[in-house]
Amino acid sequence: MILRASLLLGCLAFLLLIEDAKPTSCAFYCFVVPSRKEALDIALFRNLSCTHFVYGFSRIRSDMSLRSITSRDNLEINSPGNLRKFLGLRNTHPHATLLLGVQMTANDVFHDVRHARRTAELITNSAKKR
Repeated sequence: MILRASLLLGCLAFLLLIEDAKPTSCAFYCFVVPSRKEALDIALFRNLSCTHFVYGFSRIRSDMSLRSITSRDNLEINSPGNLRKFLGLRNTHPHATLLLGVQMTANDVFHDVRHARRTAELITNSAKKR
C-alpha cells in the first residue's frame, strides 16, 4: 500500500514538474522591411508588443559579405541611418530580441538546418575578418 501511494505521489509530482516546464508565453515577430530609399520611422513600432524585431532582408554576396538593405543603412551626416534607428528599438523594447533577416538569393527557399548553420558560420567568420 505504501509503495502504491509513493508511486502515485511520484507520478503526480512528475506531472506537476512537466506542467511547470511548459513555456508560458509566445513569441511575436515583427518584420521591419523598409523600401530601398525609405528613411525608417521607428515611432511606428513603439506601441507594438513584439518579442522579436527582424530588420531586413539583407542579401549575401558571393564573398559572404552582406549587401545593405537600403541606401540609408549607413550613418548619415545629419541623422542616424536606418540600421542605427533599428538598433534604437532597444530603448523602447529592452526585452525584445533584434535580428537581421538574411536572404541568400532572390529565389531562396527554406534550407535544412545543416545548410543554415554552415551559412551562419561563413557569415560570422567573414564578419570577424573585417
